[in-house]
Amino acid sequence: ASDPRIAEARALALAGMDGLDEFRLADLLSHPARRLRLMAQTELAERKAVEALAGVARYENATIPRIHALWGLGHVARIEAARNRRIDAAMAPVLAALDDPDPEVRAQAAKVLGDPAHGKATEALITALADENARVRYHAAMSLGAIGDPESTPYLAAMLAANDDQDRFLRHAGIVALARIGDRDAIEEMASSPAPSLRRAAVLAMRRLGDPAIERLLYDDDVSIRTE
Repeated sequence: ASDPRIAEARALALAGMDGLDEFRLADLLSHPARRLRLMAQTELAERKAVEALAGVARYENATIPRIHALWGLGHVARIEAARNRRIDAAMAPVLAALDDPDPEVRAQAAKVLGDPAHGKATEALITALADENARVRYHAAMSLGAIGDPESTPYLAAMLAANDDQDRFLRHAGIVALARIGDRDAIEEMASSPAPSLRRAAVLAMRRLGDPAIERLLYDDDVSIRTE
């Protein structure tokens, strides 16, 4: 209780963020107290301080403030999308972060690009499906599902084939994305694949879609697929 950082955090929390300028708010994205980081992130987003958030996302060395900056940019994009306004300015720094050397920054960028769905990120997210980091691949798949472009379906199938049922989280992300995109012809083609992992993904996607074509998989050679 005698730690001066506790007193500082308490004073900031009680005073609120309204009276702070953008430089101080950006600095608070590095604060040890998560609650204050979130308060500063929200204040910057509500001010639509895209340049301040983008600066932290690009130039800060530590991972945590950069993640808060990406979340803040996503918040700005949601505000703009709700008002039927363009989200490109807020999403451009997030899209650039998909090439960042920090894997968690790439993962969070991939996540933010799906909420709100940013169609211009489709090609970059498809590339991210082959990222060396599994969290990046997971969030890229989920965001591609949110965007809903059928052209990403074969790349999601390729990710599922490469995963070969090894990582259940990646399998889940691929299946959710396929179901959200809803390309039933492509999913039925997967159901005829010699690879059990693709047939299993197909049956799980069909189940989510309520697709009656699932019936023929009751006769699959693999008992686990028949069970699903």
